[in-house]
Amino acid sequence: MIIFLITAPLMSHKGKVDLPEANLVQKPEDAADRKGPITRAVKEDGSIYWNDEEIDKQTHESRLATAAQQTPQPPLNLRGDRSTKLRVINER
Repeated sequence: MIIFLITAPLMSHKGKVDLPEANLVQKPEDAADRKGPITRAVKEDGSIYWNDEEIDKQTHESRLATAAQQTPQPPLNLRGDRSTKLRVINER
């Protein structure tokens, strides 16, 4: 009973807390800067595809370098067909 008499006033004590407010309104310039994800696919024979377009290794490296310099960086989706080994994907 004594513990209840001591802790009850403490539980009713209120303090003001300033919470952050979320801003869910998107600015048009933010939407224009955003681009879709890059899809990179590698087949078992080693051919590379960038957004379903077959490219050679030099073009692939230059496109990756360009995408790495973008702010914000676009997401990269990596695909391999069912028979492609991880070793082939890592080499490309």
